[in-house]
Amino acid sequence: MCALITNRPTRQKVMTPAALASEDILFDIKGAARSFAAGECFALSTVPSERVFALRTGCVSAIVDLPKGRQTEIGMIGPGGLICANAAFGMSQPFSTFIATVRGVAWCMEVQDFAKIAARDRRLQDAVFKHQQWLLFQAQQRAGCSIAHTIGQRVAGWLLALQDTTGLPEIPVTQEVIAQRLGGTRTTVSAALAQLKREGLIRCQRGRIGIDDRSRLQSSACECYATLKRSKSEIYG
Repeated sequence: MCALITNRPTRQKVMTPAALASEDILFDIKGAARSFAAGECFALSTVPSERVFALRTGCVSAIVDLPKGRQTEIGMIGPGGLICANAAFGMSQPFSTFIATVRGVAWCMEVQDFAKIAARDRRLQDAVFKHQQWLLFQAQQRAGCSIAHTIGQRVAGWLLALQDTTGLPEIPVTQEVIAQRLGGTRTTVSAALAQLKREGLIRCQRGRIGIDDRSRLQSSACECYATLKRSKSEIYG
């Protein structure tokens, strides 16, 4: 699980999660900025969390374990998103494991500091509720998607969603990571990416994927991508 960076926590203004109605809500929550690498684990579903994280950059995936050591992603958290925010309601146990997919920077807060502010700030409570609602909707949609749609459709939609989440022109991700996030195999993901590349929709370099024809890639994705994008807009307003 992630640890706070070693420099002394300071009280300073940080980028506020997108769901927050006012930019000063996190102003009085002391913490520290922390860089994280892809693959780093923020929290385990089996261990109570000691910290809450607000992402500035990068992407973190909410993960659940499957039989035979496999995993699958049930949601993405990007800049402005919160990790382990259920601590605002007195729940320190994460509902899933949180692992970084794209490196970035997060603001780390002690659970008790975050919960103390949330207890008296209705705006922060509303923001956390919206955040949890969005994660729950993603989990529900992805559960159905994994059953109803092909790996090719899911790969296309996942790449679009990851680019939306990070805002990066090229996605720093490997075939192995995509397979882990989608609960598939590297062989099937490799075949799906190769097909998208042959059609001129993406370009693949070592550890990076660029989207060359976003419109056609959206046509290759299942309807879950559009559904999730629309629902996020409705939840956050």
